[in-house]
Amino acid sequence: MEAPPNYYPPVKKTRWGLIIGLICGGIFLCCLLPAGLLVGGGLWAVNKTKDLLVCGMSYTTASKAMQDYANDHKGKLPKAETWMDDIRPYFAKRASIVNPGIKQVFGDISTNGDYSCTTAGRHTGMSFNKDLSGKVLADIKDKDTVLLFETDKVALNASEPYKAQDTKSSPQLMGSARGWFTTTVAGSTKAGAARFDEGMNGTPSITTTVEETTGKGAPKSGD
Repeated sequence: MEAPPNYYPPVKKTRWGLIIGLICGGIFLCCLLPAGLLVGGGLWAVNKTKDLLVCGMSYTTASKAMQDYANDHKGKLPKAETWMDDIRPYFAKRASIVNPGIKQVFGDISTNGDYSCTTAGRHTGMSFNKDLSGKVLADIKDKDTVLLFETDKVALNASEPYKAQDTKSSPQLMGSARGWFTTTVAGSTKAGAARFDEGMNGTPSITTTVEETTGKGAPKSGD
């Protein structure tokens, strides 16, 4: 008698696969085709996901700038009280190398002010994990420790000890909570299931993962 076939339960998916696909499609149209062809679905995708991409670029740029600052200061991170002011020259240098095609559609990354983001009309700030103030990067053993994170508090040189936030309370994107932005000591930037990186010539690289979800398509809390 043959053994019954193995059963594999269906994988629950988020909406991020669709969202990231739209982003990539929009970027493809803007960078590889004449500007006049950026119409219809491509333009719609760009408009719907522009805020997500701009925020992702800001967090990856700030993460690189923190590392650059540490490299020039005996491996030490800036002090929490002045961290934005301290990394601003490094941030500006990183932002200047973003691919011109990306800039044309999404605009320049703001190198002044508080590095805040706006998603679907909701304004959020970038905060530094105060527990890492002035620490030597190499001495931080857990490289998944959160370095920078998104918060509802918008302020210059914002900092506080990091605490995971409920994903369902994060900004909405296309009807779903997109997740809070975080960047780790290792330089990994994410918002929910979306992962961001800096590609060639500053072009943002975006990937997504399939995750189990809770609520209306929102990743589990803490992501």
